Amino acid sequence: MNEYFNIAVFGIIFATLLISTTNNYISLLRYYVLQVALILVLFFMLYSGAFAHDKLLLVSFIFAIAIRLIVVPTYINYFIKEFYVKKLQMRITDRVFRIPQTLIFLILIGFFSLSYYLAIFIFGEANLIFTASFFVFLAWMLNFVNHRKLVWDILSFLEVENAVFLAWLLILEKVPFYIEFGIIVDILLILLILLILVYNIKQVAGDTQISHMNELKD
Repeated sequence: MNEYFNIAVFGIIFATLLISTTNNYISLLRYYVLQVALILVLFFMLYSGAFAHDKLLLVSFIFAIAIRLIVVPTYINYFIKEFYVKKLQMRITDRVFRIPQTLIFLILIGFFSLSYYLAIFIFGEANLIFTASFFVFLAWMLNFVNHRKLVWDILSFLEVENAVFLAWLLILEKVPFYIEFGIIVDILLILLILLILVYNIKQVAGDTQISHMNELKD
């Protein structure tokens, strides 16, 4: 079990590296799905023994599969292809970085080291779930400032939500299910609002590069 557990954790970290360095939005979604799937594998390995006597925990697991692994990626994929590619003529390989990809990779290695040693400092041992959670959160912060397209703002919320979910796994038995449900609803509403805003900005301004927003005057 420990071997598979470690593989799943490092798979999450590897998926985070791919998310942070790809310039293809569809590939980014695929890596996000991989990240979610591995997080759910951790969920199952940690708490599957409690499913028989904790029906709410089982419902939480099924709900996470349905929303995180199916509904959200399908909706984002549809929106990108139908609105950004077909209607707005945006290229799928249209993500522009502020920082060179090689430097991004080195920064992420530093983030992983920081997360690993912070886990040792807090828990007295190498807590891999905390390490992965904090690493994903730091990677989200880097991604959030390392883009030039508003579309990435939307996709960034998916990654930070995964970091929250990983942290949630550490205290799952002490946290009511409705808190997780509320977090998911908030994320979905934010995604919907941002997708609509970016679509309208593209129609009015003709582009969604953040640098062009500096040219706007009151």
